[in-house]
Amino acid sequence: MKDPKGKTTLFTYDGRNLLTKVTDAKQGVTSYGYDSNGNRTTVTDAKGNVTKYDYNEFNLVSKITNPLTQVIQFEYDRNGNQTKLVYPKSDAISSTFDGLNRLNGTYVNGVKKWGYGYDANGNLTSVADASGNARTFVY
Repeated sequence: MKDPKGKTTLFTYDGRNLLTKVTDAKQGVTSYGYDSNGNRTTVTDAKGNVTKYDYNEFNLVSKITNPLTQVIQFEYDRNGNQTKLVYPKSDAISSTFDGLNRLNGTYVNGVKKWGYGYDANGNLTSVADASGNARTFVY
């Protein structure tokens, strides 16, 4: 692929049609590694910095480790909804879901920040912050 200035970017794929390398005239080479399930496990940039990805038994990302070895962790419920996201040395963001897998609430460090409402058709009808300020949606 060529950009407007005539610089070429090459994309390389493996036998499973997974992107394994991007060669960019400006940025260099970025390489991608995968596990046997086709989940991306590593991204190595042109400077050799590696970002690693771990997965749970359902092939959902459970952990991302950046080149500084900082870890972002993910948790899911039995339906595959992301229920928790923990940043290194920072906030933990949690989400709750109703019986229909609709986002019900969002919490930061255990404090509710957002609530969500739905109509009988499952359409999002309201989003309210912790102070009660709400936005409503009509379909």
